[in-house]
Amino acid sequence: MLVKFLDKDEKPVWVNPVHVRYLQAKGKGTMIVLGMSMYLRVTATPDEAAQALSEAMPDQVLLVPEGDDEVAAGS
Repeated sequence: MLVKFLDKDEKPVWVNPVHVRYLQAKGKGTMIVLGMSMYLRVTATPDEAAQALSEAMPDQVLLVPEGDDEVAAGS
């Protein structure tokens, strides 16, 4: 399930919680880190963001190492 946040410009952004690496407090909001140089600044507090992301996480997640095409294809 995607989670709706408001970015620092108050525009809606939708985040897939499976791709979130970590959260970091930034000023009055939160930085949602998705990868090495990919992040979003949102108006939610870190606690609010963590709660929303936790509630939206699927019960089971299959993590496939990058570049492992055989596992990704179900071989």
